[in-house]
Amino acid sequence: MKEKFARVKKIPRKAVIFDLYGTLLYIKEKTNPYYRLFKKWKVDLRKAKDSALTKNWENLQELAKEWGGNQSVNLELYQKDLEAELASTQLYCETKEVLEELRNRGIKIGVISNLASPYRKPFFDLGLDQLVDHYIFSCDVGVKKPSPEIYQLMIDKWSFSPAEILMVGDSPKCDFLGPKSLGINAILLQRERTKPSSISSLEKIL
Repeated sequence: MKEKFARVKKIPRKAVIFDLYGTLLYIKEKTNPYYRLFKKWKVDLRKAKDSALTKNWENLQELAKEWGGNQSVNLELYQKDLEAELASTQLYCETKEVLEELRNRGIKIGVISNLASPYRKPFFDLGLDQLVDHYIFSCDVGVKKPSPEIYQLMIDKWSFSPAEILMVGDSPKCDFLGPKSLGINAILLQRERTKPSSISSLEKIL
């Protein structure tokens, strides 16, 4: 694995794609309102999660119409937890500096993220939309990582070959194996550094 990563570093890169949560920003106070609601409704968690990530549910009321059935749940409590979770979202300390440095070097920057509609808000509130060139959210396009289609959407936005693009994220399945299946270079970010072939900080890609 170490040799593979060494070879990746020698390839000239024209664009870097980042995952969002767990890579560029993080939730400081997790309340997991979606998971708790799905458990409350006793639905198939995998199917419900896929739906939340690939459909544009703007609020919990719309989600409840699809998955809540006739069960009576006080959505206001979950909505408050959701808002608290979003409000606690922060940038990692090196995020802004790394993105600005890549831009100074003439590198195009993209973001591909699996997320439910409300979780787009911190991306804009924290100004990340001003620091990247393109962004794709699963809830907007109806497909999520690691499906090849979502990476191809980003490739199509640029005139670069996959070999000229680097993907960085914290999910082995979505941010490493998924993009590599299309020929995109990938580096796994693990801030706890559980694997010797991963990086522990975004600064390492510079």
